[in-house]
Amino acid sequence: SSGINAESGKGIIDDPYNEFFVEEYGEGGMLEQVQRKYEFVYDTYWEKRYSLNPHQVPMFLGKFAEKVLHTGKYLNVIRQCGYNVQCPDSREIKYTLVEREYIECIETAYGFASQRLLNLLLDEHKLMERLMSIKSFFLMGQGDVFVHFMDMAEHELRKKHDDIVSSRIESLLDLAVRSSVAANDPFKDDLKVDIVPYDLITQLFRIINVRGHTLGPSEQVYPAFEPHASGLTGLEAFTLDYRVEWPVSLIVSRKSITKYQLLFRHLFHCKHVERQLCAVWQAHKQAKWEPIYTTKWHAAAFCLRQRMLSFISNYSYYAMFEVIERQWHIFTQDMQTVKTIDNVLAIHNDFLETCLKDCLLTTPELLRSLAKLQAVCVNFCNAMLLADS
Repeated sequence: SSGINAESGKGIIDDPYNEFFVEEYGEGGMLEQVQRKYEFVYDTYWEKRYSLNPHQVPMFLGKFAEKVLHTGKYLNVIRQCGYNVQCPDSREIKYTLVEREYIECIETAYGFASQRLLNLLLDEHKLMERLMSIKSFFLMGQGDVFVHFMDMAEHELRKKHDDIVSSRIESLLDLAVRSSVAANDPFKDDLKVDIVPYDLITQLFRIINVRGHTLGPSEQVYPAFEPHASGLTGLEAFTLDYRVEWPVSLIVSRKSITKYQLLFRHLFHCKHVERQLCAVWQAHKQAKWEPIYTTKWHAAAFCLRQRMLSFISNYSYYAMFEVIERQWHIFTQDMQTVKTIDNVLAIHNDFLETCLKDCLLTTPELLRSLAKLQAVCVNFCNAMLLADS
């Protein structure tokens, strides 16, 4: 029982003969080296550091093995943050016919470890403030940032993605952030720019393939969606990244950042299309009294432009307010009642998954149809702006 006591009482495995049912991979020193070298590997490495060996689990602890594992992991997280922590009720766990005796020990240790880590994340590492910062950038909660950014960076982002200098785009984004309401965000310096060599559709299909979903005949990735075939521009390749330190990366892991990136790329492209349609609307408004614009052809174009603008504006409103803001409200309400770190992980994941689903990012056929409509809108805008020039 010494392994159980060490794991659930201090978060340290004392198992020189490999008899304990929780297995550890890697040493603490190696963990620290990994953390220093690769900021975002740490959370993934932590997930894989401990695992259960089902063949070693005592029969009387079968239902509580996961809880022992989580208790030890939580205590170890706290220790990795530099705190010397030990469960106040760390009695030796022994098998008895009275099940309640050892269950109480495990439950007490689990409750203490989870609550201590929860307080550490919420209070000392300001988890909610960090999540609000991520939302304001990735989910466009601060709309003025990207209005300023597109005013400055649109010409640069129209280049081929290979020709774009990331540092220049990052400087423009930083300038846009500091000249907007987001300048007061204490975590704004953790925001980064990334130019990826694939568009949103390609990224989504890669994720689907990694998850093991077999695409049907109508779901195959079209050559037009491959980056080299489509002549990927900066507007299609641009995304955000975010530096997250331990232990916040326990919640905001690389998987979570990827989901935020998918939502951002989707919203950013919608805003780009809407911006293009607004530019055409302004051009038409200024020139509609000229004789050339009195033909039936131009009247039809004006009507089509208005229908396109109405569609894109309504979809953007739906995604940002009917989906994201509504789900964020539910998420913040649930966060006020969380009791354990498992609850935080679950409701944060539910928030992201629901946003992805309701924004069509988990339905390939609907997303492809939307992407085609957006492409038609962009081609129409280019044609009308070219005609005006």
